[in-house]
Amino acid sequence: MGRSSDTEYDVIVAGSGPAGISTAIHLTKLLPSMKNRLIVLEKETHPRKKICGGGVSAYADYWLQRLGIKMMIPSLALKTTRLAIDHDGYVEYCFDVDGFRTVKREEFDEALLKSALDMDIVVAQDEAVVSFSDSDEEIVVQTPKRSLTTSILVGADGAQSIIRRQLYKNAGMRGARNIARTLRFMTPVDNPNTVELEAIIDFSCTFRNGVRGYAWSFPVTIQGQAWINTGICDFHPSQKQRSLLKKILAEFLAARDISLDQGRIEGCQLRWFHPESIFSANRVLLVGDAAGIDPLLGEGIPFSLGYGHVAANSIIQAFKSKDFSFTTYKEQLLEHELGQELMNRLHWADKLYRSSGTKNAKDFLLSLFAPNKNG
Repeated sequence: MGRSSDTEYDVIVAGSGPAGISTAIHLTKLLPSMKNRLIVLEKETHPRKKICGGGVSAYADYWLQRLGIKMMIPSLALKTTRLAIDHDGYVEYCFDVDGFRTVKREEFDEALLKSALDMDIVVAQDEAVVSFSDSDEEIVVQTPKRSLTTSILVGADGAQSIIRRQLYKNAGMRGARNIARTLRFMTPVDNPNTVELEAIIDFSCTFRNGVRGYAWSFPVTIQGQAWINTGICDFHPSQKQRSLLKKILAEFLAARDISLDQGRIEGCQLRWFHPESIFSANRVLLVGDAAGIDPLLGEGIPFSLGYGHVAANSIIQAFKSKDFSFTTYKEQLLEHELGQELMNRLHWADKLYRSSGTKNAKDFLLSLFAPNKNG
């Protein structure tokens, strides 16, 4: 349709996290004329609060390279990873790592946003998508400030996506229960020289308690201050397990001489990928957490960045064909290298979390964390 006013766009992206910004950047790189025809709407203002482990893997760097972005933010390169598994007895594996670092997630997202702004991509902060309605000709998006029209709406609005919720409502379906519950505890460190540059991924403390997930402990530096980012993730949560998660986390912290008195527990949800989910509708696409991220570890950054590449190509194809139904979007996603990796991780997540196949999944976990493991 082409932009003719500040309320008419070809593409509106709801959400300025990695998935939304990646979609916008990929679009403008693949089709430079799109820059003046799209807008990103963000309900908050950066730097925005984001509960996250803060780990940036080599797979995340791969997608940043695909975007052509160098993240100039403080990060802490880790030297080793300690993986704990409990199957017929407790076992630890410790190995060197390459390309794994930790960041403050708020700084990461803000830097990604700045990359988009430097490319003159329009981002409206403090403007949430409240609702939308579609017709054969356009989508009407309502925010608290105005009404906007667009040819395509991209839902990059997180695990609790309003856009995703409406797609399920319109389809007369209940949302799939592919939600993971996450708790995090940040602890300042008085003497940074005592901090080991080691990531801990522990499947033993959770599995012993019947929780299908893992606990983590990552060192991180924030504005020159050393912190320990500790947390727990449950991929098949129930209401009964809410207090159990806090108990396991408290014990995990205590084993590292950390008391709950030293901070506070923060919680959030993430949505993991499942191919039976809804990913699109007429003139609407979902990306990132709204569509579903890594179902094995809950790794969000690289998969959200990768969704942007899939979505951008689908959007450009839609404009070329003038077919905005996006009926083949799921197929395109599953055939894409990102979709193949998501399916691969879902396969191993099923073995690990559903069939108690810790022994079968051990070798895959080791290969994932340490492609060149040495011990």
